[in-house]
Amino acid sequence: MKTLIWIYPVILLIILSCKSPTETTDIIQQDSTSHNFTFERWEFGAHSSSTLFDIAIIDENNIWVVGEIYLNDSTGEADPEAYNAVHWDGTRFEVKKIQTYFRGALITAPLEGILAFSQTDIWVVGSLPIYGDGNNWQVYDLRTTVDPNLSLTSVWGTNTSNIYFGGRSGSMAHYNGNNWEKLTTPSGTDQLDIYDIQGFKEGEEYKIYAVAAKQSVNLEKKILKIEGTKVTELPVTGVRASISGIWGKPGSVYYAVGGEMYKKQDIKSSEPWVSFQQGITRYYLYSIDGQAENDIAVCGSYGELLHYNGSTWKSYREEGAVSADEFLRVKIKDDIIVSVGYDNPKAIIVIGKR
Repeated sequence: MKTLIWIYPVILLIILSCKSPTETTDIIQQDSTSHNFTFERWEFGAHSSSTLFDIAIIDENNIWVVGEIYLNDSTGEADPEAYNAVHWDGTRFEVKKIQTYFRGALITAPLEGILAFSQTDIWVVGSLPIYGDGNNWQVYDLRTTVDPNLSLTSVWGTNTSNIYFGGRSGSMAHYNGNNWEKLTTPSGTDQLDIYDIQGFKEGEEYKIYAVAAKQSVNLEKKILKIEGTKVTELPVTGVRASISGIWGKPGSVYYAVGGEMYKKQDIKSSEPWVSFQQGITRYYLYSIDGQAENDIAVCGSYGELLHYNGSTWKSYREEGAVSADEFLRVKIKDDIIVSVGYDNPKAIIVIGKR
């Protein structure tokens, strides 16, 4: 069965500004990057409902995507076991089954998160962490060794000796290369799901943050700061809707996205987050990623895919190759944008190059 964590988009009920939703100017002017991406689109799946959840871009010729893809077997009959990964080698996509032995049985776990440091140094998450070299994989049974209630869906880290994981019911864990530790989160986080963990470099250090919410139940949300293995709560004043993603440049600006788009200069201050969605998009936004203040990508419901170039936001939603029911994750690296999700019953990947 599909393991969706973000299946119910929250559509804004207010009518936004009459500005064009395709392109709008932000208040702060910066040197701009190019909006000129050319997109291609791929569909995967033969039966049931296939979905892709997360992306790792190693380079333009080495891209991994994880999720659930249902195909037919060699006889043409529906294979009930989903494929859980897709790999791009610069020429074509190959659908794969990442399999591991778990308590004596060979399993193909539904995967929801991925992080790749190189083509032979890859972490994937399917309720439990799995590590591999692209061909051989090992699962870490943290429910036996750390906590029986851990259910992980997202991953971020600086290297394989410093990895953070988040998931359902406030689950958080850290791996230091030798030992695993469950992270204690602020009160009430266990009622929410950790949708995103990101770290942003400031000097020689990383500032690490996570967002937690419960979209399908209420508008409760938290922004969490992670220092080593200590997790604290930051102000969410001004955030009126649920949030799913976070990105920032320490000392410059932070963004949070979900039911609206928000920004703030100092994420730790008591000053409120400022909504700036008017004129940009009407749709719920699941994910944000950036490589500079003037090169940011955002994706969301109804095939929304946005790029900020330091001066303007541009939507590619009306362009031919960019279409889906939901884009659940976006990544940007160098001159590539990759976004994944589903166009029911197919899983969808779009790649934009400039």
